[in-house]
Amino acid sequence: MLAHYQVYAYAGSAAITRNPLGAGACFTVGPWGSDELHRALFRKLLAEVGLETHELPEGVRRSRLRGRGWLLNFGPETVVTAWGELPGYGVKRLDS
Repeated sequence: MLAHYQVYAYAGSAAITRNPLGAGACFTVGPWGSDELHRALFRKLLAEVGLETHELPEGVRRSRLRGRGWLLNFGPETVVTAWGELPGYGVKRLDS
């Protein structure tokens, strides 16, 4: 059990579980969780397999097309990312 309910009738019961499945695992996420819950869960799971995570500013998306990475800013303001500044409504090609 990775997390349990804290209130109401389910208090103490499993909310997020991990079960072995072949060479991997199957996860069950019971609650309709907050963005913070999902971010924390995925950050933990990705770290366990050695993948780095980056928080993106509101309105910024990272994409991959034909083997190239891209940052897209759908907002009007310039933002700072792990890959440098990205102007409002801007697009940046990522070399890696």
